[in-house]
Amino acid sequence: MGGLHDRSFAAKPAVLVKPLAAAAAVEVVQANSFGRRRVYDARLALALRRQGITEFATANVKDFTGFGFDRVWNPVAA
Repeated sequence: MGGLHDRSFAAKPAVLVKPLAAAAAVEVVQANSFGRRRVYDARLALALRRQGITEFATANVKDFTGFGFDRVWNPVAA
């Protein structure tokens, strides 16, 4: 299989032209072992990127790496 059912989807999120039906979305989340918090992080990251944000400061650096930000850093640790 490929596309949304492939485990690589977790590392390469995509914006779909047509949203998935609820049952299909649940299947993708379960197949890719997304936790609820991971879904929220992905939605936030993709929304920020869509608005042109290129740098993101967060205490949760590891969950926001890989979404296309030029820089993701922890402002407390910096």
